[in-house]
Amino acid sequence: ATIRPYSADDMKLGQSNFRWTSTITDGLVTNVETFTATDTLDDQNQVCLCNATTGNITLNLPVASSTPSGTQYQIKKIDSSSNTVIITPNSGAGDLIDGSATYTLSNQWEGAIIVCDGADWFITGGVTNSGGGGGGGGGLGGGD
Repeated sequence: ATIRPYSADDMKLGQSNFRWTSTITDGLVTNVETFTATDTLDDQNQVCLCNATTGNITLNLPVASSTPSGTQYQIKKIDSSSNTVIITPNSGAGDLIDGSATYTLSNQWEGAIIVCDGADWFITGGVTNSGGGGGGGGGLGGGD
């Protein structure tokens, strides 16, 4: 018999429905990647550590309307240079991030948690470092 998803947390096997639960015992595992140059994010990127020592980095977000609602990226600037990390939604598709065309991280250890609702991008948390730049309240990974 074929097992396939039936609803949010049900599986259907023939005419019988089975419910399951997941237990995470070793913490949440995500993909972590270090960026040193401009790139476009995809479903393989979750935690993006940005080393802009050699120049500004632009991280291009995928088209919001083609991105599953709930897709999230954690982006953090890890170097102390004066170069920036610029987070850019797809302007050709009219995407925005918190109503703006870009979001910039200027200081070491600044970060942002960015989530898609299937139509646009939103900053739901982050870390700021004294000296300005982007970011929001809360802690990277925790939000407000």
